[in-house]
Amino acid sequence: MKMSLYFNDFNIFLISEKGDNKETSKYYLTDLNQFVKIYGDIDIEKLDINYIDDYIAYLMDNGYKRTTINRKITSLRSFLFFLNRNGVIKTNIKELDLPKKEIRLPVVLTDEECSLLLDCCKDDELVYLLVFFDLSTGLRVSELLALK
Repeated sequence: MKMSLYFNDFNIFLISEKGDNKETSKYYLTDLNQFVKIYGDIDIEKLDINYIDDYIAYLMDNGYKRTTINRKITSLRSFLFFLNRNGVIKTNIKELDLPKKEIRLPVVLTDEECSLLLDCCKDDELVYLLVFFDLSTGLRVSELLALK
């Protein structure tokens, strides 16, 4: 049976049994449809780890970020879990390894940049205090704005 024949049942599973919202299930189905667009609507019996490894390589070669790749593979993994759980396939889902996430280092201002920033704010005491507080604590902008 073709892979796409199970998409509707998978969507119902995501919403009713797994408790995902409609937006999440929409993204999962979009990811699965992209896989089908690249590899064709293959028979479920032929879907194996090699396809997924090739798909990961394809996504990496085409400049997708690791977080996006992980989401797309998570969509496939959930689909395979659904198929396995319903006895359609016997593929071992645990064999699917996700690429390691990139570790992004935070951007840190130099002492000179901090001084320049504070100098720009010296005319407004409140802005100066907020900037000084933020530079001293390292809060994210969203955390700073959430303060009352």
